Amino acid sequence: HSFTCKEETETGYSEQPMNCLVMICEPIPHPSNIEFPLDSRTFVSHCSMDMKFTYCDERVNVLAGYHPDDLIGCSAFEYFHALDSDSLSRCIHTLLSKGQVSTGHYRFLAKNGGFVWMQTQATVMFNAKNSQPESIICINFVLSNVEE
Repeated sequence: HSFTCKEETETGYSEQPMNCLVMICEPIPHPSNIEFPLDSRTFVSHCSMDMKFTYCDERVNVLAGYHPDDLIGCSAFEYFHALDSDSLSRCIHTLLSKGQVSTGHYRFLAKNGGFVWMQTQATVMFNAKNSQPESIICINFVLSNVEE
């Protein structure tokens, strides 16, 4: 919300309004603070900085039909629905510039056709020795069954 406030002086209120902004924010939890086990509709994945899967937990099999090895080495972009690519590209830009992002709802392509709706919280992990970005950890919340 945005408010217009009047600044108080010794003689009363000044005529010049002062703009104020009030925000309510919800922090994205750091992956090391995530409580395990996650619920049955959530899976964890790790990506390299170029968005190629380096790890994916077993729940992706039940939720989207993939064996984790199907995804390893593949670009996450291959699994995003084409209609969501612009918004996800903006999210990845935010992730790389700020270190964390929570995506909106998007479609993740299922192995046997169709897609599942997902939302992802992603965090860049940094190398402890040289502080360089090293990998991306994603907590993926599957919001639907496979849809055609």
